[in-house]
Amino acid sequence: MKLYRIVVALFIFITSACGEKDDPGPDEEAQLKQIEIELLSFEFIPDTGNNSTRLRYDVKFINPNKFGVIGFYSIKTIVDGLEVTRLSSDSSECSQIEAESECLFSFDAEDSWDIARTNSVEIVSIEYKIQTQISE
Repeated sequence: MKLYRIVVALFIFITSACGEKDDPGPDEEAQLKQIEIELLSFEFIPDTGNNSTRLRYDVKFINPNKFGVIGFYSIKTIVDGLEVTRLSSDSSECSQIEAESECLFSFDAEDSWDIARTNSVEIVSIEYKIQTQISE
């Protein structure tokens, strides 16, 4: 009977200890939040009147985190039915975004019809991938 009491007491101790956490875990402020993205403007002009096409757009990346981030973005477009993805690099605008701030990426290009004549462009998706946090 004494062995039974010891086993029951040990079982209760082990199961109650498993339910407790010494470390409550990271609070919500320390958890990584995704970068918010807003397409502020988009304009495609297939004929500028100068034998050229013009594409321009503005994208705002918003870092809601309480720490800065380093990352890269990709902007996927469909150009005359073909998928084209523009990737940033570590030296591109918005590769680093400070804590609780935003970064504006602007694209503006006019291409001569001598190179190619583009009839349609649409933005399909914009993504921002965080590579690392910036320690403060």
